[in-house]
Amino acid sequence: MATFTTTQTLPTKATAHRNKSAFERSVAVFRAFRAMATPEEMERIAARLEQALSNVPTGTDGSTVREALMQTQTFSPQERLEWEAESTARYFQKRRELLQDSLSAPEVAKLLGTTRQTPHDRVKAGTLLAVRDRGGLRFPRWQFDADAPDGVLDGLPDVLKALDVSALRKISWFVRPQVQLEGKTPLEVLRAGYATQLVRVARTVGVS
Repeated sequence: MATFTTTQTLPTKATAHRNKSAFERSVAVFRAFRAMATPEEMERIAARLEQALSNVPTGTDGSTVREALMQTQTFSPQERLEWEAESTARYFQKRRELLQDSLSAPEVAKLLGTTRQTPHDRVKAGTLLAVRDRGGLRFPRWQFDADAPDGVLDGLPDVLKALDVSALRKISWFVRPQVQLEGKTPLEVLRAGYATQLVRVARTVGVS
């Protein structure tokens, strides 16, 4: 069995308590941020941490790791450009994933039996969710419900109006598990008929 030695002084009970408390607060903050952050924001945080740690030589002591995580190390302009390029590429990949199962405005008009202008008008009114992509609007397919009177999930317009964030972030929020919803996605909660409760949660998104 491998053994490890260290010259680090053992922490006192007070220090250990502070470490545990700070760690628990950090976890709580990350969980709350994850519930409201966009995929690109989470990717940027992950990339920043990964890049910091990747610059730490294997086998170095804890102080070096702490310096990296606290960003006391500096990166060259070239390294920063490479990181930004990777971050941008990941952002567009996430965007493609979110819009993978989506419809164009003409397809939505045909689906709902309306004029071609109606989907655009409903986006402006906040009763349909769409993102402008490649010169046109893309509508996530999951928001439509053939059994609903207006063709969309019951309560969706109210939730959309309560969300004070970008359209792409709204899409991301709807399909990602949320801490405030006990790990369920807002879409699952909406489909279960809890639109009123979901509106209250939606109002907290993006609020610092």
